[in-house]
Amino acid sequence: MGLAPLSSQGSHPFPDFSAARREAAFFMVNTPPEAIFPSRMEAVLEIVLRKSDEHLHAERELRRLERQPTDRHEMDVRQKQMEVESRLAVYLDWLHRAKRIMEMPQPLSLDHRELQNNIFKSVEGQQYMRWQSQDGWGSPDDRTGHRQDLVTIQGRSRESIWANLAVGPFLRWFNRLLGRRDVPYDENAVLLVSERVAVVLGGICLTGSITVLYNLDSMWFRLWCINVFTVIFAAVLCIISSEPASKTFVGLCGFAAVQVVFISGIEDTSS
Repeated sequence: MGLAPLSSQGSHPFPDFSAARREAAFFMVNTPPEAIFPSRMEAVLEIVLRKSDEHLHAERELRRLERQPTDRHEMDVRQKQMEVESRLAVYLDWLHRAKRIMEMPQPLSLDHRELQNNIFKSVEGQQYMRWQSQDGWGSPDDRTGHRQDLVTIQGRSRESIWANLAVGPFLRWFNRLLGRRDVPYDENAVLLVSERVAVVLGGICLTGSITVLYNLDSMWFRLWCINVFTVIFAAVLCIISSEPASKTFVGLCGFAAVQVVFISGIEDTSS
């Protein structure tokens, strides 16, 4: 006997919201490139505790069988040992699952807010949430609630202060000014532009320092300017770079070396 979709059964009280579900899932995975989902941590921990109780109960049964030998003593003990091992494996598996979930980072506030706006304010999101519980998603009026139970499956590849400013305060200002729906954009494109701007800022520091050093006649002023520009470049690197401190220091040494070689060339030419 064939089964018709719910949407084709006119008398069925529930509509077909699979399209809204697909729209919500697409947004959760693609629009905020963090793939945000509820962790259901409380439910997972309840399962872990239940599996632990089942394993302990099986162990107690095994100890009871070992103290009460019967005609089938060895067979019963062996079967109970296999049950204890099986329940222990299940318990450890759920324990590792809980550990992996707890190690997942929480979503950024920007992506959390975007996800809430899509679920509660868009037409597709409202159709989907009509038949779903709101306990796992909070509300657009609550900017922090339920965020602690959300996890990030696919994190953003950004760590620098400059990139965080680009996708944080800048995007909030841009959304207030124009909005995503009026001017569609991708956060990855914003990150790409911010990286290019960071490269330009580093180039400005280098070319600016060379220009100033070229127009100075006193060696003491040149050395003083090298110190100043090195400190400025160090501050710029700390803002625009997400590299470890060791690599940042190497880049800083290279910057200072270029300036020293430049003024040495000027001295040789003038002499």
